[in-house]
Amino acid sequence: MLDLKPDYVMIQFGHNDEGVMPVATYSENLGRFVDEARAAGIKPILVTPVSRRYWRDDGKIHSELGPFVEGMKQVAADKKVLLMDLHARAIEYYEKVGKEVTDTWSYTKPNPALARATNPSTLPATVLDYTHFNPEGSKAMGRVVADELKRVVPELAQYMN
Repeated sequence: MLDLKPDYVMIQFGHNDEGVMPVATYSENLGRFVDEARAAGIKPILVTPVSRRYWRDDGKIHSELGPFVEGMKQVAADKKVLLMDLHARAIEYYEKVGKEVTDTWSYTKPNPALARATNPSTLPATVLDYTHFNPEGSKAMGRVVADELKRVVPELAQYMN
């Protein structure tokens, strides 16, 4: 990416980092990516990870990514980097359209609980994937990403419709 010399680079990590590294390491890595982009003459934009679609009984989203979101926000503040808060925008959007709609944005996947269940016949064979988006969900979230990018980097708005 550095060799391509784009004007901007959007840097987003979080979902896969959550289970394999502490927030401090995550934040250090983000800081290094920001420094490398700037050294190459590229404007970095940090992008918080999109929230998974884990709903609570009260109709609100529950996100376990909070520490990584806060780590990224701290790096953005410390390094004075543009920040797109897709985590917050996604939650706002999910809660606006509701669980019934956001469930239609999910792929189905094999139920991971089957492997450890004492009575697997009582469990469904598949479950909804609340992290990844199917094409319909990708389009919906694409609008959220575009709107947030236009808000954070207004000079790019002319390139989006």
